[in-house]
Amino acid sequence: MASSAASARSTGFRPLQIAGPRRFLGQLRERIETWLEAERGQLALWIPVMLGVGIVAWFALPDAGRWTAVMLGGLGVGAAGTALANGGRTARAVTVAALLVALGCALVWWRAERMAAPVLARPAIVAFQGKVERVEPLPARGLVRLRIAPEAGSGLPGLARVNLDAKDLPEGLTRGAAVKLRARLMPPAPPAVPGAYDFERVAWFDGLGASGRGFAPVEV
Repeated sequence: MASSAASARSTGFRPLQIAGPRRFLGQLRERIETWLEAERGQLALWIPVMLGVGIVAWFALPDAGRWTAVMLGGLGVGAAGTALANGGRTARAVTVAALLVALGCALVWWRAERMAAPVLARPAIVAFQGKVERVEPLPARGLVRLRIAPEAGSGLPGLARVNLDAKDLPEGLTRGAAVKLRARLMPPAPPAVPGAYDFERVAWFDGLGASGRGFAPVEV
């Protein structure tokens, strides 16, 4: 016990004395202020962490109502901290942290809306023409994956991803080629089970509105 008291005196921290809520809160605030003062040179490292908390909240929460609640909550806490003019370093730290969380959620939401693209409404078998944006060989599966921009007026989303048998493709097919094909397309699939790979979300950020399997022949 004596050694613990001596250690507390040497480090500048005093044990919390729980003697009523008001006194306890005052002691807790004093300790937080002391810690923030000691760590003031490292506080900037928390900026990306707080932004990340807001981004994670956007991915974890299911709808726009909850995203809005995160941002309004952050703004509300930030406003309350700003109103505490004599709140010390603790109030300023809480204010900045809350505003950064709100900003992180807002940034990723804005990014998602900016990248949003039309999505195929339902599965369909269609014949269409388009320009090849990307060619991805999949030799282990004997396939080639084409990223195609259907021509205007086709009624299809701006980008579609189509898998085709490698043997059915014309030789020398490269990016920029105009192709005509028939394919079974469907909207990007959501995860099969919670926590599984979410192709729907990946497609959203990648601008894909449909994916599926193509049939021979493929005309260039």
